[in-house]
Order: sequence, then structure tokens, then C-alpha cells
Amino acid sequence: MGDIYRQAARTIAWLGKGTILSHLAFESCRALAEERRRTLTQSDEAAVHTKGEMATTRSLLQHLIEIVRLGRLWRLGTMMILLRRPYFTRVWIIQEIALSPLLDLACGDEMIPFVDFSRAAIDMLASQLGGKKAAHLAHLMAVRSLLSSTVNRGLYDLPSLASVFGLLAQDKLWIEKNILTLLTLFRDSVATLDVDKVYSLIGLGEEIERGSTYGIQVLYEATEEAYVRVARRILSHQNSLRLFGAITHQLPLGGFDLLKDRIGAYLGRGDSREIVMLPTWVPDWRNKGSVAMPISLPSGDRFRTTRGVPYNFAALNHR
Repeated sequence: MGDIYRQAARTIAWLGKGTILSHLAFESCRALAEERRRTLTQSDEAAVHTKGEMATTRSLLQHLIEIVRLGRLWRLGTMMILLRRPYFTRVWIIQEIALSPLLDLACGDEMIPFVDFSRAAIDMLASQLGGKKAAHLAHLMAVRSLLSSTVNRGLYDLPSLASVFGLLAQDKLWIEKNILTLLTLFRDSVATLDVDKVYSLIGLGEEIERGSTYGIQVLYEATEEAYVRVARRILSHQNSLRLFGAITHQLPLGGFDLLKDRIGAYLGRGDSREIVMLPTWVPDWRNKGSVAMPISLPSGDRFRTTRGVPYNFAALNHR
């Protein structure tokens, strides 16, 4: 699938039927993108004429934050509604957005270049609007900037644009070119099959960095077996404990929530989940939670594991 997007002359992402709100959102995108294009151009010119001091991404970010005015909030509000479309929640669209050299967003009979949509979204992040939806878009842009120049052909102004997104999201974002980074950034995405929360990112990971997926094979087996196998591969190839930073714990359903879940499963709808029993040291990628940060060892500290010996890790929650 990745080859299809990477080699496509043009990709059109369908967001669904058009409405008056989507029309207003597209109009807002065009207006904000034009303003942002002028701002980025002025910033580049200022950097060239500064007495040997190049304007940094941080100074540009500060400038962006300062120019967010109340008069723009209604435009940003319409964009927030657009980001709530189911399209942006699906795990399989990540490689579509990341790999397509030329991407357009279509809603109803209207269309806008994705680069303009991204420019407009900078204001949303700078104003702290949009919440997780906007942060998800920031992660998409950051990953897009990690791709090699061969894959990124035609993305003439996206590397610098993506660096702004990465800076805006830095509190929740650390960039290492491996599958664990991708799994962590996009764990709030939605997949029909739980194993696709992992498998949908394998091809993209290899595009970013060869060998960064540690030879994980796409095998459609039970969710528990797949998640344990993936965790073992990551532990075997990384000289860190970062995998454990992705472990989250969710209380089991009980009472009315359990009844609601079971009724939804019986009727074939709802958010009913397969019952999966995972070891405490294995991240449950079905649990969206928040973006988990990695566990880092202090400089100079070391740890040791023995290969070929059954894992026996325990997780303790301290409040």
C-alpha cells in the first residue's frame, strides 16, 4: 500500500459528504493558509537580512502565537469541526498522508491542498485549540518530515512547516526513527482489527528508516500473541526501557458500563473490545489513553536482560 501512495502523481483524500460547516472550514483554510504563507515568507526574508543571526524556529513560533487574534477564532472553530471527521481517526490514513507527494483533501465537491490545510492548522496549535485532534495532525506532519528526500519529492515547503508542528507538539513528542515512536504517537488512532494498530505502521516505519521495525512480521494472529511478539522484538533490539513507558493501565468495565458493552457486542455495534489478557510488561495498543512518554535511564546507568529466558516483569502503580 505504501508503494501506491509514494508513486502516485496525486492522492485525493475523501473526508465525506459536504455540509455548510465543511464549506466554511475550507474557506477558513484558504484564508488562513494565505496569511500563513505571507508570514513564513516574511520570516524567511527577515532571517536572510538579520546581521548573521538566522531566525530560529522558536522565534517563528513565538511570532505565530502573538498574531493569533480573537478575530480568527471563528475560522479556527470551523477547522476544529473538520478535524472531527472520522477520516482523521483511522490508522490506515497515516501512511496516506505521510507518503503521498501531492495530497489534496476533498469534502463534497470542494478540494484544498493538504499543505494549505497544514499551514492553516498552525494557528490552531499555536492557540492551544483543537486538543488531541490538532495534536494528532501535528504528529502526522512531524512524521512526514522524517521521510527521506526521495520519498518527499514534491513536498517543497513541508520540512520547515513540519518542524513548526514538531516544536508545537514537543511536550508530547520525542523523535526516534523506530516503530516504538510511531506506535506511541498514533496509539489514539482507530482500527477495525486491533493488530492493525501495529501492522499499519510497519511499512511506514521502513520507509522512514530501514530496519527500524526490527523485522516484525505481519501475522494475523490473536491480539495477545501479536502484541507480546511485537514487545519481545522491540525489547530485543532496543538498548533502553522505553517500551515500558508505553504501558498504560485501564480499569476493567463494571456495572452499567459492562452491561452497555455486552449489549453493544450482542447487537453488533458499539465499542465492544475483545477480551485480551496481556502480561504487565506488554503495552496494550488498543488502549488509546494519552501519548505515553518513554522511560529514560539517567546518564551512565545500565541495565541487563538475558535473552532466551522467560520475561518476568511487573508493573507497579504509585499514586
